[in-house]
Amino acid sequence: MKKIHSILALIGVIIWSLAIFLRGTPLMDNDIIKWFSWVAPNFGVVWAGVGFTYLLYPRIRKKEFEPKYTLLLVGIILVFLLLAEVIHHFFLDSSFDIWDIVASAIAAIIVIGIYIFKKHRDDHFHFRK
Repeated sequence: MKKIHSILALIGVIIWSLAIFLRGTPLMDNDIIKWFSWVAPNFGVVWAGVGFTYLLYPRIRKKEFEPKYTLLLVGIILVFLLLAEVIHHFFLDSSFDIWDIVASAIAAIIVIGIYIFKKHRDDHFHFRK
């Protein structure tokens, strides 16, 4: 299971970094790349947040993070992302972007789906633990 956490964290960081670095390039003239660079960071944050929490929690608390808390963790990340949108809207003169919330929700659904599939597969076929 640790391999999935590492992959999620790595993909999340790559998606977030790529989107941020694309913002200052001439590639922003392309509408698809422009859309990607503004929506993808939220997608990457969800994946990286879940992946890094699973990887770092055992080092901090000296016990494993239980998969049953994945839904709670994803919910907390989504609440923080929603709060970030509200703060940007009201205090930083930025617009509230519904696509950021949609991207975060899609990323959360994918993460939860991966963990449900992995748990079901491991429980059903008794793969290595």
